[in-house]
Amino acid sequence: LQTVLASLGGLQITWDPRRKIRPRVNLGFVHGGYEDRTGLFLDRCCLGLSVRGPVGVTPATVQADLDRFVGALRLDPDVKVRAQSLHPAYSWMPPFEAQGAEAVIAALAEAHRAATGSRPHIGLGPLDYAGTDAGVWQYLGGVPCAVYGPGGSSGTFSAPEKVRTEDIVTAARVYAGAAARLLAPAGDGGPPDGGRRGQPQQRG
Repeated sequence: LQTVLASLGGLQITWDPRRKIRPRVNLGFVHGGYEDRTGLFLDRCCLGLSVRGPVGVTPATVQADLDRFVGALRLDPDVKVRAQSLHPAYSWMPPFEAQGAEAVIAALAEAHRAATGSRPHIGLGPLDYAGTDAGVWQYLGGVPCAVYGPGGSSGTFSAPEKVRTEDIVTAARVYAGAAARLLAPAGDGGPPDGGRRGQPQQRG
């Protein structure tokens, strides 16, 4: 176990460096040992890893990277280790990029300005590695997507995770405004928003 944990920093995930987001490996759990018997050595241990990466990183490429990593560990005769995927490919959450979604982003930005009187944050933010169904829609359906919503009053992934009611209302107004703009006939910018709310902590 000590050998594997000490080597995790050397796990290299294959990716395209032209992408803006580097892969991330999270250690999700460590199972092993005997309850209340701390003086005994482990006969086996199980580590759970979550690998997140940009477009181009797939279950197949991650498995190949894990196989190479495990192969290097097996050079130590005292280490017996194997690696396998916990979920089949259909449970994989694909990575997400907003490329090709310029019309969606523009509609959201216009609707946000109409609802709040301010410009939204567009680009990379604190949710770079968060899961979203946008990746599934984009990867499996080819649907242009953008991620937008309340940012949370306590900060991203900060306890207690919550959002203000007024931010949810504002986000709903922006979704409706963006949909109206995207569905409007050519040359029609969509109906006016009809009012403004206080500026929410929104993320593009």
